[in-house]
Amino acid sequence: MTAMLKIIKGNDTGSEIELKTHSLSLGRGKTADVVLKDPSVSRLHASIRKEGKFFIIYDENSNNGVFVNDSRVDKLKLKNNDLIDLGNTQMKFVSTDVNLEESSSILITPEQSTIDPDKSFLLDVEEMESLKKALEGELITTDTKEANKKFRKLQAMLRISNAVANIFDINALIEELMTIIFDETKATRGFIMLYDENKELVPKAVRKKNQDDEVITVSKTVINTVVNNRKALLSSDLMNDERFSTGVSIIANQIKSCMCSPLIYHNEILGIIHIDSDITANIFSQDDLELLVAIANQAAVCIKNTYLIKTLTEEENKRSKLSQYFSPGQVDMLMNNKLNISLGGKTEYVTMIFCDIRSFTTISEGMNALEVMNFLNEFFSEMTEMIFKYDGMVDNFMGDCIMAVFGGPFHHDNDPERAVRAAIDMQLRHIKLNKKFEKENRKTFGIGIGIHSGTVSRGNIGSTQMKKYTVIGSNVNISSRLCSVAKAGEILVSEATVKNLPNDFVLTKLDPVKVKNVGEPLIPYRVNYNIED
Repeated sequence: MTAMLKIIKGNDTGSEIELKTHSLSLGRGKTADVVLKDPSVSRLHASIRKEGKFFIIYDENSNNGVFVNDSRVDKLKLKNNDLIDLGNTQMKFVSTDVNLEESSSILITPEQSTIDPDKSFLLDVEEMESLKKALEGELITTDTKEANKKFRKLQAMLRISNAVANIFDINALIEELMTIIFDETKATRGFIMLYDENKELVPKAVRKKNQDDEVITVSKTVINTVVNNRKALLSSDLMNDERFSTGVSIIANQIKSCMCSPLIYHNEILGIIHIDSDITANIFSQDDLELLVAIANQAAVCIKNTYLIKTLTEEENKRSKLSQYFSPGQVDMLMNNKLNISLGGKTEYVTMIFCDIRSFTTISEGMNALEVMNFLNEFFSEMTEMIFKYDGMVDNFMGDCIMAVFGGPFHHDNDPERAVRAAIDMQLRHIKLNKKFEKENRKTFGIGIGIHSGTVSRGNIGSTQMKKYTVIGSNVNISSRLCSVAKAGEILVSEATVKNLPNDFVLTKLDPVKVKNVGEPLIPYRVNYNIED
């Protein structure tokens, strides 16, 4: 077995598919080689084909697209541990054949002595920024050779700008950069390595003109010289370079010349570009090194921009999801890592609100599905605004009911008071909404609210496929039961909540009520509020 797919999310979670054939189709249709029980997957969604020693995934004109590592692709060479999303199904490509791994085709030899100045040339990468400005100026010169050299560099940079303008996937970007480098130089082999989160250089693209299986060898001395000195290196005759005294692989690969340049964005080194040739010694000139540096400088900007776009997209998606449940201020705290909500099973004292529309079944009669949806969305939006006003968290939407929590994970000394004031504003906002509905000849409605305080367990609850941040416990049930007792326009508060309220609330103690799944009768207090407010 050389490779396999492991389904890690979706209805087929746990399934493993060995890639034994040269072509494998995936979809929900019966004719697919791998049938996925996912309605969001097309009948023929994607195929994986073995081409040479690599596996390539193709989008077969699917409705929802093929995504690899969160980027939509039409065709892509798969690497070990790539995450593939087809609809709501996610699978991992796992390679057990080392020949499939690009990282295995690069060997970094132990560090040797210093660079031989007679066979090498170092060029300051950051000083090359002045060259870029010169290239943006006039190209007119009496020196034809100099003009051609400048034009060649400018042409390469413009090609990079045009080629990567609409590429936001880092893997696709680097593959395109390698294509440009090979087109513009006489390299026969090359690679781009980038630093990962552990500050380790990781191969991102490997290119060979002859497509053999030989290992590309680079000296650690070369890498350290390039990175530590922040300078590009040209070595004109590797075969006779003393620093490769243990370079058996150099001899085996017949590597004669190489160039290596750091990828620098401002003061940050993102990685390196390395190219070499097995054709002849001295095949690369100082002009070629200047060209590689010009390409590396612009490539570094493109790579960094791609990283930034990915980070901003991820942050925006995260902020969008958090904004559904937390107030803007709370979202800012979460985004700035000032609060961690990833903990599970933490016991806390909170105050909970349940708000339910009265006689919703009767109200929704005569409405079509879209009208019901619009009605609920408008109602929930108005109620959420009032909850956020007092720094509450929207825990859940259940049919025509909304549940909110005050005190977890954001704590205030007066959380019970905040919950009651939010409930009053919710009733007042509902009255205002009804006036709007009357003008629009739409059905009006009433809401009942129940509030209770007590200890709960809060955290992420759910399955491996989907989790939800929520609270659970018997006290949640008490809040819900109080809500079910409340009449339209009423706010009923438990004794536990009343004990933590200031004296300025006007409350009416009601008769004890027996509710389902609660042992002792509850003593509710009705909150009296002024509708004129």
